[in-house]
Amino acid sequence: MHDRGPLSVGKAFSLLMREYEPLPYLGDLMFWWLLQRLIDAPQPLLIISDNLDEWPQRQLALTERGRDLLGRCNA
Repeated sequence: MHDRGPLSVGKAFSLLMREYEPLPYLGDLMFWWLLQRLIDAPQPLLIISDNLDEWPQRQLALTERGRDLLGRCNA
């Protein structure tokens, strides 16, 4: 999904489920819980917009560290 740029959390979940890896056991709340670990890490891989919208509407993007790690995984 890195090729799509910043996305809302809801859009990222929708793309994951429909196009990349349809995991029937992964619900939206579990997805949100998994994202929190990537956002709140000491060296975060994801950043999320800091607004008051419900979490599915907040914007999600890779950090510089996230892009670097993804580049190394794809090399």
